[in-house]
Amino acid sequence: MLLGHNDEYTTDKVMKVTVAFNHFGPGLIQRMPRVRFGYAHVANNRYDEWQMYAISSSAGSTIFSEGNYFIAPDISYAKEVYDEWQMYAIGGSAGSTIFSEGNYFTAPDISYAKEVTKREADGGWKNWRWRSSSKDVFMNGAYFVQSGYGSCAPLYSKAQSFVVFPGTMVPSLTSDAGPLSCVVGQPC
Repeated sequence: MLLGHNDEYTTDKVMKVTVAFNHFGPGLIQRMPRVRFGYAHVANNRYDEWQMYAISSSAGSTIFSEGNYFIAPDISYAKEVYDEWQMYAIGGSAGSTIFSEGNYFTAPDISYAKEVTKREADGGWKNWRWRSSSKDVFMNGAYFVQSGYGSCAPLYSKAQSFVVFPGTMVPSLTSDAGPLSCVVGQPC
């Protein structure tokens, strides 16, 4: 799910998107979503065993990741293996802003693969605003590397918001989510 045309199409700065109540399961590779410019509220989604990364922000975009449930894959099956989770659970490049609140992260059983964040740049990322709130839950040694300064407050008004449940509730919220198992010629 790629949100934003390309790195040069700055018109997407006004984009506001919500991605909620999905189950992104095994076999998916990346972009759940990947955001260029604009703003995305990613809430109450379940991520299991992705192959490269789950959520990514680039080209100055902002992601508010709230109440999601991340279960890291077995790194031995990774499409690309880095020190992080199959690259990462939450990542970004090019001056992105990420605020993580109420998410549930479970790291794999591999000692060198506990960091849930990944930045595609050297040095300059220290000024990017990446925050994890005290409401995030980190299991099996998972941790979030914060950076930057200033506010990461959501970019929407109270009237545009909705109730988001804690990440621990996502398995039950998304138990019926996912692709349909339809048969051609029969009701689905």
